[in-house]
Amino acid sequence: GRDRDGPFLFPEDSDGSPADRVRIKTILDQLARLPAGRQKLLVIDAVRDTAFADLGLVHNDFAGGVEEMDAEIAAVPNLAVFVSAGLDERSWASPEWNASAFTH
Repeated sequence: GRDRDGPFLFPEDSDGSPADRVRIKTILDQLARLPAGRQKLLVIDAVRDTAFADLGLVHNDFAGGVEEMDAEIAAVPNLAVFVSAGLDERSWASPEWNASAFTH
């Protein structure tokens, strides 16, 4: 999801509590602490759901939030970020694979 503080993820076992939110900013900060010469790859398979009504999120704008963080991403040396869906897209899951096509 995305809120006023930026894009976030929930752990698989989350009940949706705001305290469970894992901020992309926090992940970028942790990656920035790694040696500058080290290659870094962040792969995010998110945006499977387009909304989270129970959380008051009527539109899942996670991808848009990550896109707006381009400058922060570029500031981390040797970091590449791949997100499974772009702005207003959805990462579809396959019941056969028990994963999205991106992850598969």
